[in-house]
Amino acid sequence: RYDTGDKLSYLKANIILASEREDLGPELCEWLREYTRTLPVG
Repeated sequence: RYDTGDKLSYLKANIILASEREDLGPELCEWLREYTRTLPVG
């Protein structure tokens, strides 16, 4: 069960659920890994 009462929680829940799907998860997780490497630290 996920809390979707605010915008950030809604996004987090969607990312978690999508990453667990067989048809979306592998590609989404690969993209997330690549994307997070571009984010500033801290």
